[in-house]
Amino acid sequence: MIHRRWPTPDEFKAFKQEVTALRKNFPLDVCEKINQEKDAHPMEKLIEGLTLVGIKRGRYTTGTPKYLEGVKELVAWTPLLCSAAVSGKTPGIPGEYRTYGQILAAEMGLGQDEARFLDQFAVIHADHGGGNLSTFIAKAAGSGYVDLWFTIAAGMIGLYGERHGKANQNSLAQLLEFQERIKKEGISVDDLVKETFDKGAAMFGFGHAVLRQEDPRAKIFYNLADQLMPDSDLYQLAKELRVKWPKFVNEVANPTREKEGKSLIQNPYPNVDQLSGAVLWELGFRDPRTFTVLFALGRMPCIGAQVYHEAEERVPIYRPSYPYGGGINPLPDGDALKALMP
Repeated sequence: MIHRRWPTPDEFKAFKQEVTALRKNFPLDVCEKINQEKDAHPMEKLIEGLTLVGIKRGRYTTGTPKYLEGVKELVAWTPLLCSAAVSGKTPGIPGEYRTYGQILAAEMGLGQDEARFLDQFAVIHADHGGGNLSTFIAKAAGSGYVDLWFTIAAGMIGLYGERHGKANQNSLAQLLEFQERIKKEGISVDDLVKETFDKGAAMFGFGHAVLRQEDPRAKIFYNLADQLMPDSDLYQLAKELRVKWPKFVNEVANPTREKEGKSLIQNPYPNVDQLSGAVLWELGFRDPRTFTVLFALGRMPCIGAQVYHEAEERVPIYRPSYPYGGGINPLPDGDALKALMP
């Protein structure tokens, strides 16, 4: 994304060597600082770490920032900072080139299959446009020419929010609740589907603001889960919902809503969040709060590349349209206005 093209084999080899060298300069004391507060949310640790790195760099406060240098550091240091936020430990600096997944897996005591999954997880969650909240916030901050690490911290504050980066946690929580009720109450998946609709509750991990079919990223997750955890009860439940919720919506829910004059559910199919949290859970990530950091793992360098390109292209400072809707209450006058005067 930095150069907007695939590298040649020689370029890729040189880039890996550059990344390995840059990692030796990573400020490990930042990891020690962010993990001093043991109960802090992993995303709070990540945001604090990004800010501390920006303070340490302490440059590019005037003129056009040298974002290319910052993006290369971001590519090199992202897995180290994310690993510290997830594991609560200061990571080791690898002496040879390691992928994001390999670095994180080593800190978490996971194997090579899990490392490959984490690499694929990062790619699947890499930024895919400028309209989502975290990317927009970061690019808006970058348009003011602030150091790259502060722009990424701004974007991650947006990702941390309840409505942006928590979708797969909600999906996992619902799957675990369903699993518990099936075991304790003997309730069927069909009944859980109907009950969810009758309550007007959300079936988390289904639907998409743009897509009107199953999210292709969800299909990738199903293929990965087939390889990593084919016998997982949680995965089997997710697979069953993958079939039964869309079927119920198309055959029962939407006809019912149409009769009631309500809008139809446009996309009842799984999105990327339906299974991603469950796979992480089964891999041993038992603190769902870390899921957002893993989301950020793939997203941060890609956002950094966009900030760099927009600075190079001299994109004007962001100024969203903000049309005036007219006054709701009249302005005070006469005695009311005098009462407000000092």
